[in-house]
Amino acid sequence: MKKFYFFLSVMLFVAVIANAAEDFWYNGIAYKIIGTDSVEVTKPTGGYTSLGGAIVFPETVYNNNKSYTVAEIGEDVFWKCKTITSISIPKTVTTIGYRSFWECTNLSSVTFENAAQSHLKIIEANSFSETAITTITIPESVKEIYSDALSYCVNLTTANLPSSMDHLSRIFCGCTSLKTVRIPSGIDTIDGNMFKGCTSLTSITIPSNITKIGGNAFYNTGLTSITIPSTVTTIEGYCFAYCTGLTTVTIPSTVTSIGRDVFRECTGLTSVNIQNNMIGASQFEGCTNLKTVNIGRNVTEVYTSSFNSCPIETLNVSSNYAADIQYFSSAKPTLKTLNLTDGVTDLPENAFAGCSVLETVTLPSGLKSIGNSAFSGCTRMYDLIAKMSRPFAIDASVFSGVQQHGYCDLHVPQGSSGRYKAMEVWKEFYVIDEGAGPSSIRGDVNGDGSVDIADVVSVLIIMAEQ
Repeated sequence: MKKFYFFLSVMLFVAVIANAAEDFWYNGIAYKIIGTDSVEVTKPTGGYTSLGGAIVFPETVYNNNKSYTVAEIGEDVFWKCKTITSISIPKTVTTIGYRSFWECTNLSSVTFENAAQSHLKIIEANSFSETAITTITIPESVKEIYSDALSYCVNLTTANLPSSMDHLSRIFCGCTSLKTVRIPSGIDTIDGNMFKGCTSLTSITIPSNITKIGGNAFYNTGLTSITIPSTVTTIEGYCFAYCTGLTTVTIPSTVTSIGRDVFRECTGLTSVNIQNNMIGASQFEGCTNLKTVNIGRNVTEVYTSSFNSCPIETLNVSSNYAADIQYFSSAKPTLKTLNLTDGVTDLPENAFAGCSVLETVTLPSGLKSIGNSAFSGCTRMYDLIAKMSRPFAIDASVFSGVQQHGYCDLHVPQGSSGRYKAMEVWKEFYVIDEGAGPSSIRGDVNGDGSVDIADVVSVLIIMAEQ
């Protein structure tokens, strides 16, 4: 019986040794043999209990008179080792494993020795997340950096990425101190959540070959302006939401797919230039300082919720589809300047009805029809610029409430005033000014730069001619 228990004990001991995480130790670090002549840094049974300070990984280690090349840093090796302050990674390492330094909250420095000759190819997910790293330069040899590799490194200010990379997963989420980062020129997609929460990131250059910007990619960043290159075709939902410092943005005509809430709650946004074909649901909702909106002629779809809470004062529209106040309902009490340009050919009924503070309206030369009550209730309109050389018939309700008799001036092309004066409804404007632009001074009927008795005489003469 004693022999049996002795045999069983030996077998259990052998089994433990066989399943041990490490094959040998060298200078206080555990290693596991992964090839004939190579090893990976591994997490020993029971983990590291006394390792700390500055760690310099060697290129070569020795065991039983045999040398091994340090080729990998394994998974979870130093997870939550809060005593490590810096690491130096040799050129021989090809892979930094999953969560290898995750939550090493005092790790502030990462050095890649002989970076120009580095063999490093892969940095796995969460490998340096939640560390105290302040700056990092990834060797040019790296081809893959996986999700959250540097996420929530709240002290990270600068990151230099390899220019040769052709794919980049989200890696900077929650890096609240990040100020400088260069996106490699070979990347064609900015993944979702890439820079989410990078509140110190005020500017970034998007490479000219980017075709897609993922959802939440710049959510709640410190961006003050952004240039979206003409190569971009897709912008996913909430991409720039809560970027409260963003003041202006241009969406190019190449964008064919745009998600909802892309600029939601961008409270600093004052102007937008939209050239793409669709304006998504709630896209600018909560942009409480958005006062200037430019709509390109390619816009063929607008959600009625797109501009909720936007106090638009100036609206420039080249899209026939978008020339309707229903899409800018929150602008009804704020819209002062409406500039309809070529591309707008037909205004629907009630197009801008009820815009009670609308002052200046420009109608394009190619306009062919205006629906009933299109400008009814626009009681403060004082300059109407009609660029059509030939007026067309309209219903009397079009300008119902507009003060055509002495308050609102009509400006028409050279040589066309006679036609306007002969056309019903149009002829009701007391002042039909041929060729001149709108007066910069309200009440300056004769355009001499001042409001005086001469303007009263001009009105009386005009009235006498009717």
